[in-house]
Amino acid sequence: MDNTQIKETLDSIEYIDLGLSVKWANCNLGAKTPEEVGYRFNFEEKSKVDYVNLPTKEQCEELINNCTWKWRGGKCKGCYVIGKNGNKIFLPAIGELYHDGKINAEGEAGSYWTSSFQGRDKEYPYYMTYLYKYSFFDFKFIMSKNVTFTAKHLRNLVIRPVQ
Repeated sequence: MDNTQIKETLDSIEYIDLGLSVKWANCNLGAKTPEEVGYRFNFEEKSKVDYVNLPTKEQCEELINNCTWKWRGGKCKGCYVIGKNGNKIFLPAIGELYHDGKINAEGEAGSYWTSSFQGRDKEYPYYMTYLYKYSFFDFKFIMSKNVTFTAKHLRNLVIRPVQ
């Protein structure tokens, strides 16, 4: 993946109006369809694509709190995120790629970089994540969604641009 490839994929992205403060891309950066993973970026790579509009922590919280999230099972698992205006995007459950090369929670979770940081030193970037998993305590499937922060070197996550 180089900047030319990234810029080419940016040109082909469609942005969806969910009735929020920003429009959300219909697919991950580097993907051709909403179901594809696209490019996974470690923190340093994410920092080098500063020409891509990443959502802020607040924009991700707005997405979580002001849209309906519906799980889609089957071959390509993930979440439909539906705005109050009826428009929707699909966030595939692609898991998280850790620095050691292992993918965690594939088919259950999706995690996306934001442009925001915890604290002044920019050591802990925020990311948006969701998890759909069976709760043995509740005896049902539950979905959790939040925006949290991580140490810079731990994760390789995807980018869902905004406009």
